[in-house]
Amino acid sequence: MTSSPGEKQQVLLVDPDGSLKAHLSEALTSAGFGIRTVTSAAECVVSVKQTAIDGVISRQNLPDMDGTTLLRSIRISKPCLPVLLLSSSEESVQDDVTSAVSGAVVDDTAPGAVVSELRGLMNGNMEGLQRYKHLIEMSPAPINIFDSDGRSIWCNNAVVEIFGLDDREEFLGRSILEMIHPDDRERAQAEILSVIEEKQSVGPTRMRLRRDDGHVRYIRVSTAIGEFLGGNIGQAIAIDETSRIERERQLKVLDNWLRHNIRNKMAVIRGLAEDIQADRVDDVADSARKIQEQTDTLVQQADHERQIIRLLESDRKQTHVSVAVDDIVAQVVDDACEDYPDTNIRVPTIEPFHADAIGELDTAIRELVKNAIIHNDAEDPEVMIEVEDATRKNGVIRITDNGPGIPEIEQSYLQLDKEINELQHGSGLGLVLVYWVVRLSEGTITVTDNDPQGSIVTVKLKKD
Repeated sequence: MTSSPGEKQQVLLVDPDGSLKAHLSEALTSAGFGIRTVTSAAECVVSVKQTAIDGVISRQNLPDMDGTTLLRSIRISKPCLPVLLLSSSEESVQDDVTSAVSGAVVDDTAPGAVVSELRGLMNGNMEGLQRYKHLIEMSPAPINIFDSDGRSIWCNNAVVEIFGLDDREEFLGRSILEMIHPDDRERAQAEILSVIEEKQSVGPTRMRLRRDDGHVRYIRVSTAIGEFLGGNIGQAIAIDETSRIERERQLKVLDNWLRHNIRNKMAVIRGLAEDIQADRVDDVADSARKIQEQTDTLVQQADHERQIIRLLESDRKQTHVSVAVDDIVAQVVDDACEDYPDTNIRVPTIEPFHADAIGELDTAIRELVKNAIIHNDAEDPEVMIEVEDATRKNGVIRITDNGPGIPEIEQSYLQLDKEINELQHGSGLGLVLVYWVVRLSEGTITVTDNDPQGSIVTVKLKKD
């Protein structure tokens, strides 16, 4: 926030003992500036963020933090705000300019020269900085500007979107390494050092992001050295490749399934039919029943495949609706109790909440409950479904069973950063369908072990 046109430009003095105002007040007033004072660096950070300030003057040595650290804090919320540090010697002036990316003068500089230096910072290249700021804000590609520690100084709205945040304030000041997938952090850190220390551009490099909400995003990022407020900074521009990676992954999953499951089931059907034809079976009706079971499974999986393809072809943004999760779960439970009377189905918690999700959410919930029941081989099968209005932003569906647990191969379909290879194949496409419904609803799904046996599947969804 800066002063409105026609108003006096406001200079904030960080002045713990009042000496700075005594030294500069007359020169600043004569130059047409308004003066505000704070007594600590902490007060300065708050004032800069909340009030109209056009420039800051502070001594390098402050009781609560040094001037360079203060400037770093200011840059998080006001990256273009001119800050002038008064240092103890000419040598420290040069160090301050290099490390703080701002202006600095010797402490005993004449008041008029101090004011002139500050005005130069204000008028020097601010117009160009504002144009650059506008350019990166409007770019559809995520662009992040970071300092030598990898901490974000500025970012555009596309960065906020890719990281699933509400606003820039949540990202500015954070290290990008916090959100890089653990397997890629060492490489990311090496690239930051290459850019800042060796002044070498790097990329495009494929990396994975792991957001605060657990989602994994694939990006291809290029990083270059830049100049910002007189010093070196890193500039990173990314291309989000997640959609393409997801589709490639899905094709691989479907290919594995087609090559393995269909082939195996058709081999079983053919073998049974040949045994019937050759009169090698004692119970023809039983063999026919087995053939029917195999074909029913294939038809069900084909239906799942069609649903998955339809989801992949849909417009993600326009298919979201408000879904009453508690109503859906109540209906799914009623149907399950009728279809599977031998399973003990419990619903200890069902708190009402509406999710911002795609319309197929009911299909995913039904699939998870059905899987927990039909694959449960316990002597006394139990399934528990809970619906919680967990936080201001999220609701949770939790399905717990005492069955054999979900195989690791099946769980791999629920993790975008888990590789699918030719040796891996699931018994069906039910969990793949669930993954895509939850994924396109911008939710998360996790699987943990139940004690002493079974699985706990947790689906977290954004509230409408």
